[in-house]
Amino acid sequence: MTQDCNRVTELLVARPDCDVNARTSDGESALFAAAHAGLSVRVVQLLLSRPDADVNARAYAAEGGPTVLMAAVASRSVGPALLLLQRTDIRVGDTKEGGDTALHLAAYLGESSICRRILQIDGSVATRKNRRGVTPADLAAIRGHSELAAIIGKQINRRSDLIALR
Repeated sequence: MTQDCNRVTELLVARPDCDVNARTSDGESALFAAAHAGLSVRVVQLLLSRPDADVNARAYAAEGGPTVLMAAVASRSVGPALLLLQRTDIRVGDTKEGGDTALHLAAYLGESSICRRILQIDGSVATRKNRRGVTPADLAAIRGHSELAAIIGKQINRRSDLIALR
């Protein structure tokens, strides 16, 4: 199945008239669907090889819909998530309905490699609170991911120190 999916994606992406940002009837782009379904890293790589691939696409094309990165994190697709996080145009601070960022989701699930990479890209996202007033560090602690909560907490402290110096 994986090889078939890889091959079909290769054939489609090779076509210049292929719209990789086309949406399903559910409002999902191919990249979103691949990340959400936990498809192979190769499928995500192939879709990302297209310069017009919208790495920040949201499901349902709605402002409060989850992003491609959130879909990868929620499905615990670490490989695809880390591939997305290699893109310079990724926006890690985008929120979905409820105010959660991809870091909130990764912290909740205890996905430390994803959390670390997000913090490398934009450490300020560590300070973001969702609509319930909860930070990613809070979520990690609530779920028993104490090491991860400490890592995110250090980032919050660094941000606070920088602000105090100004």
